[in-house]
Amino acid sequence: APVGATFTADGHSAAFPINALAVTPDGSFLAAGNDEGYVMVWRVSDGSQLSNIRAGRNPIRSLAFCLDFVRDPLSPPKEFRWLLAIGDSGSRVSIWEVPAQALRSHCRGAQYDRTALAFSSDGTLLASGGRLPIAFWDTATGDAAATIAWGDQLTVIFSSRRGLTRLVSDGVETCALPI
Repeated sequence: APVGATFTADGHSAAFPINALAVTPDGSFLAAGNDEGYVMVWRVSDGSQLSNIRAGRNPIRSLAFCLDFVRDPLSPPKEFRWLLAIGDSGSRVSIWEVPAQALRSHCRGAQYDRTALAFSSDGTLLASGGRLPIAFWDTATGDAAATIAWGDQLTVIFSSRRGLTRLVSDGVETCALPI
């Protein structure tokens, strides 16, 4: 998109409450989550909006993108496919395919707000945090892979290409895990 481009929601340029933003690593898609449980996704190259994702009824608190490494050799995609993780204030976490806007999996078993999300560098695990335990899920199935007891509020999770997942609480890095 050109510098200074304006992204609109449903064709309207009026402001809407945004709680979470995420951009694909290659800059091709932008996602924004709002208080009504919707996530809007735009193609950055031309500013076009894909259909809205109705993730639930609770406010969206976190978003994260990861390259979708699952490939069908008989139907190669015309463009990169991405996974978009969505976390909300009611503990719901789901993984969606972009640009298809199809649900890949629901991740069940989290508690409280999910304010931080990160995929492992190979895209096989999703970590989520917020209040209380950090949960790790298999991205293909949504099944729980691990839970780590944690303090009250995790604000950021990010992973590096070296496989370290870093946890940040109240702006201070608190530990690095080899995941």
